[in-house]
Amino acid sequence: MEHPTCDLRNTAFFPLTGNPTGFHHLLLAECVLRQFPEIQRIVFILSNGKHPDPTKEQAIVNKQTRLEILEKALQEFNDPQSSCVAKMAQQSQKPLQFNAQNTSISTAEFTQDQPVRLYEHLKTLQQQTVPASISYPLMLIIGGDLIQRMSSPEIFSDADLQELAKHCRFLAAPRGEYETEKTLSQLEETRQVSLNHQTIQIEQLPAALHPFLELSSTIIRQMVQAQHALTCCLPDGAAKMIHHHQLYQERTITREENEWQHQCYLQEQQLDQRARQLQKVLDWRADQNLAHTLAIVETSTGGQLATTLASLPGISRHFKESTVVYDQAAKNRLLGQAVEKSSVSPAMATELAKKYHQQTGADFVLSETGMAGPLEGVRRSNKQGLCYFAVATPTTIQNFSHQSNPFFSKKEHQFIFAIVLLESFIQLLKNQ
Repeated sequence: MEHPTCDLRNTAFFPLTGNPTGFHHLLLAECVLRQFPEIQRIVFILSNGKHPDPTKEQAIVNKQTRLEILEKALQEFNDPQSSCVAKMAQQSQKPLQFNAQNTSISTAEFTQDQPVRLYEHLKTLQQQTVPASISYPLMLIIGGDLIQRMSSPEIFSDADLQELAKHCRFLAAPRGEYETEKTLSQLEETRQVSLNHQTIQIEQLPAALHPFLELSSTIIRQMVQAQHALTCCLPDGAAKMIHHHQLYQERTITREENEWQHQCYLQEQQLDQRARQLQKVLDWRADQNLAHTLAIVETSTGGQLATTLASLPGISRHFKESTVVYDQAAKNRLLGQAVEKSSVSPAMATELAKKYHQQTGADFVLSETGMAGPLEGVRRSNKQGLCYFAVATPTTIQNFSHQSNPFFSKKEHQFIFAIVLLESFIQLLKNQ
């Protein structure tokens, strides 16, 4: 395992288990350069993806891709044309100091096929330093979460902590949910070790940049999954690389999740994907001046469709309104009369779609009426898992149906009905 040869007198090391690197990491490096004039170089130690914390089960993007994204972020961080924080710093008359020239990346962990402890980095770096600086402490930029993990003997042995305390100077990043000084005090009490540390002062940055330190790798991954723009999280080129590689879309199953919960999760993701596909089709239709506005009548799905659609950024261009008519009385009020038809029938789906189309004036109205269950011994309907759908336009009504396994849970049926309706509507639009 090798790091670049370093002079400990002017270099700070920044271990990155975070995935991906964002403005919060880069701005901490900026703070360090501003606060500690003796530090002239930042070396990022990029993780091989094997987290030394045994409780971490998150899937990690392959190391080469993470390296390319970090390299791109470092190249663009100081460029106001590609980095919103660089532009804001320039406007505040305090341009950024941190750039690609005063940083480097260590990929020493890449040669290892196992978690690499911080203590192991300490020993290796001591062997590869400029000889004249061997007596200087190793300066490490760390977050409050790492200090918190130091309380665990599973991650940091007593011997490791003693060596780190003896040979390292920790530059501790402030973090909202971690009270750094309190955590260090608890660490001293529980592990009998006192760390040589200083807190990074975010006041070194222009006030407009302070909110960016509230970012975290978890937040960025969640923004990716929500398909939000990432230009507020990291430089433009690095953000584009994340989207290009379609990273961070997967989810790790937690230990608390049972098989049914996991199945519901998968169905929820499938519904979200269908909603995004529909949005793309409607966007194209709107751009072509074709009918594209939408309203929905839900019964058995209980608002699942409306909730999913309404969570999509930009969907208000198409999605106008919805209603949930769950029991028979609610259906009668929507229709304006008492209806003798079965609640679960093609005729009911048709009438609901036609009436709501008259009320809303949307180009398309989707309706569904089904029996989601659950299947119970006292009530064994032969329609369990059956759903009827209708799509109303100014001139036509399209009907279709779906029968799923009657032993599925109510929640599973709700997701299935919603997925089938969106899939069928997408296909209908594509066939027009």
